[in-house]
Amino acid sequence: MSVTFDQHHILLVDDEPFSRDLVSRMLWRCGFHEVSVAEDGYRAIEFLNTGRITAVLTDFRMPGIHGLQLLKKIRMGETRAPRNMVCGMVTSYAERHLVNLAIVLDIDAFLAKPVSLETLQRRLRRAF
Repeated sequence: MSVTFDQHHILLVDDEPFSRDLVSRMLWRCGFHEVSVAEDGYRAIEFLNTGRITAVLTDFRMPGIHGLQLLKKIRMGETRAPRNMVCGMVTSYAERHLVNLAIVLDIDAFLAKPVSLETLQRRLRRAF
């Protein structure tokens, strides 16, 4: 069975406007029903607390609440999002210890920047 994203509302969290724009367009092309964007972890939590988000794709390095902290808040039940929500991380910092921390927090997909549309689709299909 082929995975489709047309019933999902994904939240993209990235502090870089260029990256947010590029990846959000890729998410639309993947077929997501709705794509919301947040420029930081604080705004991401506001979105998550609406109860409408079904998946998250976050950058790692951001001011304030970074991607691992956001992932931890989701997994620890500190937001209204389901603790088992599909979560992916996109980062230009693919350092081994960061990957290991994300794995400990049960990350569903880990993508190194720059991300191609094909890689994004493949990793998200696997995550769902």
